[in-house]
Amino acid sequence: MVKRGTGLLRSGAEVLPADARSRLSFTNGSDVRLGTTMRGGTLNLLHVSELAHTSVHAPWRAREVLTGAVNSVPLSGRVILESTHEGGRYGVNYELMLQAMENRAHRVLSPLDFRFFFFGWFDNPEYALPGALPAGDALHAYFAGLAEQGICLSQAQQVWYARMARTMGGAMRQEYPSSPEEAFSVGNEGAIYAAQLMRLRESGRIGADFAVHPYAPLYTAWDLGMSDHTAIWLVQAIGGQVYWLHHYAANQLPVEHYAAKIREWEQSYGRCEAHFLPHDAAHRDPHGQSYVECLARLGITAVRVVPRTTDVWRGINDLRRLLENSWFHRNTLEERTDLAGRRVPSGFACLENYRTAPPSPSGSFREAPLHNEFSHSADAARTFAEAASHGLLTPLSSRRPSLARME
Repeated sequence: MVKRGTGLLRSGAEVLPADARSRLSFTNGSDVRLGTTMRGGTLNLLHVSELAHTSVHAPWRAREVLTGAVNSVPLSGRVILESTHEGGRYGVNYELMLQAMENRAHRVLSPLDFRFFFFGWFDNPEYALPGALPAGDALHAYFAGLAEQGICLSQAQQVWYARMARTMGGAMRQEYPSSPEEAFSVGNEGAIYAAQLMRLRESGRIGADFAVHPYAPLYTAWDLGMSDHTAIWLVQAIGGQVYWLHHYAANQLPVEHYAAKIREWEQSYGRCEAHFLPHDAAHRDPHGQSYVECLARLGITAVRVVPRTTDVWRGINDLRRLLENSWFHRNTLEERTDLAGRRVPSGFACLENYRTAPPSPSGSFREAPLHNEFSHSADAARTFAEAASHGLLTPLSSRRPSLARME
């Protein structure tokens, strides 16, 4: 929950007739309104409920809440945002929560700053059951980890959590998080790689600081857009393990920009054995040149076009198998700001937030990935998985890279 401002709602003694679906008016001039936008009005108090759900399932509506409702509250007013978080580390709700968490370092805040409040499930005294947790239960390690963070649970609380987890399954840590970081680490509903990435996070394979192996081949894997988003991963695969070393994505930039990024990586980490591009890289543009030819003209010649996979889910399953044995360097968790000042999600965040398309307004489901700001980097990672499935990787040594600091 985040809260901004110090104002109070005026009280009223008598309710006047109004449309109870969206508005209640009082004899003293106060009113209570319900809606997703308050443009053109001024509010003394704004209470927004479950913004995280809106951020995931209707992001345009969440932006309207921010720009059309929050903006309607003056400096003397108060804004309260309360929500069970979902959507991982992206979206309007996460952005506001992150700002509020950063404000905890400041003793004095302005009327426009938010304060952060986290209410863990264990704060509710009703969440307790008699009994004992069976020996060997997998949750013992989870509770031990909480104790290391200073969250010591009673036996009754542990039993309640274990019983509820049997019902909630994978949604337990979203609906009943024990810390803000836990809430943010849970992907949104429909996340395609949620199970694999959760296991990697629990085993400490996310954000590691390891070195590039000096003798193993380096690869890049791409998703292309001539005037759209282009995403690239830098990867090594050694002895059945896949090491995702770096990630870069940009929008509406020429091929020269991405060739320069490849030269920068090669100068830092060594020459790449191959650059894996999707099948459309061989298609010629209206000027008679393909993306492969454009890269060759710029000195990027070790290009291999990955054959087209007719079923996108086959490629997704190829990547799921690779993710089971993957490591992600801390570089892949870094966000950056583009030339227009927009925040570009990290490569790992794109994999976390890659999800199936939501139901249509009629309620029907589409068995297809959602095409959005996350899908390009996820598709680039899938390019590497498809290259591996086609046997395009150079045979590798079984020697693992040192977990030393990357230069």
